[in-house]
Amino acid sequence: LLEKIKELGSDRLKELEILISMKRPGDALAFAELLLKKNPRDRATLSLLLRLRGRGVESAQVLAVLQSLDKVGNTSTELQAALVDLHVESGSYAQALLVCGRMLDRIKNNGMKAYVHFQKGRIFFKQEQFDKAVESLELAINLKPKYSAALNLLAYIYALQNKQLAQAHAWINEALSQQPADSA
Repeated sequence: LLEKIKELGSDRLKELEILISMKRPGDALAFAELLLKKNPRDRATLSLLLRLRGRGVESAQVLAVLQSLDKVGNTSTELQAALVDLHVESGSYAQALLVCGRMLDRIKNNGMKAYVHFQKGRIFFKQEQFDKAVESLELAINLKPKYSAALNLLAYIYALQNKQLAQAHAWINEALSQQPADSA
């Protein structure tokens, strides 16, 4: 515990980590929500909030906190990205797509836009809406040409459909050359 506390820069984060270590997940959840209301761009608090899922807090409780913060407009791109991930994890694909749409309306960074289009592609893939998945993944790759995860999933979809296999092979090789551990 002391080593973890030394690594944390903020007294508030120290308190949150102590609540987690004391096995008081409900208090930790409420405190994390309070901290994020004050500063929705606090990545460290968001990370600790997400870690609560493995420490006595249900994913649905974390999702509820993120949704409440998002509804009041007290949000950040990182918070919304976490919200998308939790919606996908829970199978709430329509909700995840709504958040993705809101994110695309407000973000300017091409790398983050590529990530959101990739997330949309993943969701459409899980729903077996392959044409929409391909469209989203191509948008991601247009924004970030060497996006290995998008290249990999797009190649996989084409291989599943037995389409453009030479292109799929080229995309897999490109993905492998970018991040070998992520692309297999």
